[in-house]
Amino acid sequence: MGEYLAFLKQVVPATVTIHAHIPAENPSTVILGRERMGSGVIVRADGFLLTVGYVILGANKITVTLPDQRQFP
Repeated sequence: MGEYLAFLKQVVPATVTIHAHIPAENPSTVILGRERMGSGVIVRADGFLLTVGYVILGANKITVTLPDQRQFP
């Protein structure tokens, strides 16, 4: 259990919420909608994130929220 908790202490602070806005004319909105939310993981200190592609597919505005509630475009 100790190893698992140590893993969580590293991963949880790196997990972010992603909120994406997609223009109405984007073909993906037919199936996925114009607003999407998902999660991601910070993989580099310069802000490089890993997420599932459909969350941001065609987005013209993306907001990332950190666990401490700070938000970044």
